[in-house]
Amino acid sequence: MQLTPALVQAGVTRGIPDRAPRILPTGFADLDACLPNHGWPQGALVTLQPAVSGIGELQLLMPALARLSQEARYLVWVAPPHRLSAPMLVAHRIALERVLTVRPQTHKEALWSAYQALSSVSVGAVMCWFSAIRHSEFRALARAAAQGGQLGFCFLPPVMSAQVARLRLVLRPVPQGLRIDVDGQSRHAPVVIADIHRKASVLCRAGAWRRGSPG
Repeated sequence: MQLTPALVQAGVTRGIPDRAPRILPTGFADLDACLPNHGWPQGALVTLQPAVSGIGELQLLMPALARLSQEARYLVWVAPPHRLSAPMLVAHRIALERVLTVRPQTHKEALWSAYQALSSVSVGAVMCWFSAIRHSEFRALARAAAQGGQLGFCFLPPVMSAQVARLRLVLRPVPQGLRIDVDGQSRHAPVVIADIHRKASVLCRAGAWRRGSPG
């Protein structure tokens, strides 16, 4: 199935199915505690907005991705900004034969690739990167994730306005490690997660980030 204008429009007019998602633990108990439904929602497209690339954002996903790869599910990476490190993946018990990397040449190809992967029953998780994306395009991808039941992560620049996402995490480096502001349905108090990646700790402030908020 191709991502056509009609398909994008359908994703807008019909909306994203509003049903309770299946939950996959993140692998970090304190992070689970401050997320809606206490884990990553399968069948949803989670937005991640790191302040800069390479601050440890992928470490948040590794436990869940390892579990999916061990279940013989494919992990699809669409337009990652850096080459994936095979030793790092192996260290996290991710089966390399289950890793598929897509290097699209255009924005349209990236959308098509992400949509196809999110719609595939053999795929466990899709990680996609966009420098910009329309609300209608995001909703079409989110609907594909909802219909396929895949775990989806959409990486966007920090300056982009909020998309229609069930869960959005804004990531910033701090002296302790990585600060995560959760913008979603969670109402939990701030929590600190230790040892996410060697020295790192994570300050997770649920619901603390809003458009236009300082620093």
